[in-house]
Amino acid sequence: MSKADQTREHVLRAGLSLIRAKGVGAVSMADVAVASGVTRQTVYFYFKNRATLLAEIVRYHDVSHGKAIFAATTMASGREGLEAFIRAWFAYLPEIFSVARELEALAASDSEVRRSWLSRQDALKAMARTIMEKLDRQEALQDGWNVEEAAEWLCAQLFPSQWQGLVIDRKWHVGRYVDVVVGNVDVVLCAGRARKGSRVKS
Repeated sequence: MSKADQTREHVLRAGLSLIRAKGVGAVSMADVAVASGVTRQTVYFYFKNRATLLAEIVRYHDVSHGKAIFAATTMASGREGLEAFIRAWFAYLPEIFSVARELEALAASDSEVRRSWLSRQDALKAMARTIMEKLDRQEALQDGWNVEEAAEWLCAQLFPSQWQGLVIDRKWHVGRYVDVVVGNVDVVLCAGRARKGSRVKS
């Protein structure tokens, strides 16, 4: 790793530590510079603005801490991998929720943040696509779905805004929320009879 890459990674680690200690709202470019022992100019050299820095912190955290999510894509059974993928994602989401929520909002008005956010979503979608391809090969993908659309629909169920609406705002129990998502995804995407009691009755 080059010295420049080492400095960049050091800044990202410092930013992540600050977010954990103080919360995303209290973290500024100046704070990150002080915590990482570099000048503000150095931080701005690597990251155009605070929003870009936050997006890269999440991406860095994904790579270093999202191993259980990736592991789900390697399971032999597509259906079991799908459930493991969803559960691993929702076990991971609370760690990045505050940053992800802010980035999701900023992406609507900031083109650079939007590109970074979409790139991150593409990485998640690539893992979802791997699972959908496995389901398709095992003839376990529900009729009417193709791999690409199934992966996109699955990722939409994982958005932080949906989590916020029920778990944060409506005070759903986390386990209940995850079980509902797992059950409904199974019903919608997987061929054959769904698990007993997995779908929420209206």
